[in-house]
Amino acid sequence: MHYIRIVRLIIFCLLLPLAVQAKREKVDMPDKPMVSDSILQCIFQFSPFYSRIIDEYKADLYIKGKVKVHKRNHLIRYVPSMFRFEKHINDYLMESLSELHYTAPDIYDRKIKAVSTTFPRNRGQITDVMDYLNMNIYSSSLMSDKLLSPLDKKSSRYYHYLLDSIAGPPDCQRYKILIIPKFRGTQLVSGYMWVSDQIWTIRELYIEGVYDVIRFKVRVKMGEEGDVEFLPVQFDLNLVFKFIGNHLEMDMGAWLKYNEIKFLNHRSETENVLQDFVFFFKIGEGERIFPEPHFYGEGRSAEFFDEPILKAAACGNLLGKGYVVAACL
Repeated sequence: MHYIRIVRLIIFCLLLPLAVQAKREKVDMPDKPMVSDSILQCIFQFSPFYSRIIDEYKADLYIKGKVKVHKRNHLIRYVPSMFRFEKHINDYLMESLSELHYTAPDIYDRKIKAVSTTFPRNRGQITDVMDYLNMNIYSSSLMSDKLLSPLDKKSSRYYHYLLDSIAGPPDCQRYKILIIPKFRGTQLVSGYMWVSDQIWTIRELYIEGVYDVIRFKVRVKMGEEGDVEFLPVQFDLNLVFKFIGNHLEMDMGAWLKYNEIKFLNHRSETENVLQDFVFFFKIGEGERIFPEPHFYGEGRSAEFFDEPILKAAACGNLLGKGYVVAACL
């Protein structure tokens, strides 16, 4: 018993520096142009609103994955909550079907309906995969507040944003933006995102980094137009666990089918949020008709509506509410 306590203490001492140390190494920059401030400004201003646009949803969650044991030794048994592996068996499969109930702001209730696995015991895990699936990509932080989101304006000072490519027709373009941390650290991620220029929603997000001594790669695909546009519909995960001569790898896919979605239902609150960073216009035969400054009441200066200060233009019906976004300021 005394031997086990000593081994656990040694493992803890070895893992702790990996979890808290941030190596401020300079990151190599690809030969790509920087994203314009106007595009980034729109992304940062819309993200807080999209992060709380969903009040509640109910969905079926299907998860399928496999675990590969590349290398292991007897110390693996002392890792808390780790699966118990069979001798000479290095490949394992698992799948599950669950009911997922989300309630704002960040309450997730998962009820497992069925599980099938080749592990000798159902109990145990390499890591809690729900930390990766319970992800609001528009939130200011990710993974239970352990990672700084590249979509947050305050955290953006730790990232470079490079324009990789542009796709789609001129009236509905999408930008692929590379996310490069300014230095290597356990709170920062790298990757890319596809952004729609109409209402500045994220269509796809890919990030990789380190979380609780797990090296992870996560790709999040968002729903198409409609009620699921602001919700993820598919996750692809690659998790690598390495320490003290042990090397485990998990590849996993997850799909969500939404049965019920409730949006922010207070129209006045929605309008107040929008008026903080956009104004509206009508389109008629190529002309833009801007409302007078007093349209929003006192406190808005006339310069607020001057054409030269527009940072970016976008057209599209916002949330199906009939709003037409003229610009982000």
